[in-house]
Amino acid sequence: MKEITVNELDHAALETVSGGHPFESCFGDAALYRAGVSYANTCFGKDVYTIKNSSHQAVSISKDLAETLRSESKKLWKTKYADSADFVGYAREWKQTLASSYNLDWDGSIGDYKFQMWD
Repeated sequence: MKEITVNELDHAALETVSGGHPFESCFGDAALYRAGVSYANTCFGKDVYTIKNSSHQAVSISKDLAETLRSESKKLWKTKYADSADFVGYAREWKQTLASSYNLDWDGSIGDYKFQMWD
């Protein structure tokens, strides 16, 4: 019979094997996509968040920034535009917010979701 041994993983090895998975804490919803953020849920690796610039190229952003943008855009939508469903007015103001506060040149497109096995 083969002897089974147990080795404790160091922090670097643990990060490698426990990267992203389908059930990583996610917050993909209408508020995230309305903010222009696209979300790629990655099974073997870290989840990927991007926003398209005015050249329609996806610019990578951090998960923390994506969560911040979702929160701020949701607040803006609820307080000023949800009752009238004025997406055009929202998009104009949100584009200005992204440019002035985050130096992001958003193209105005809605974000999307995809599932991928690896990045």
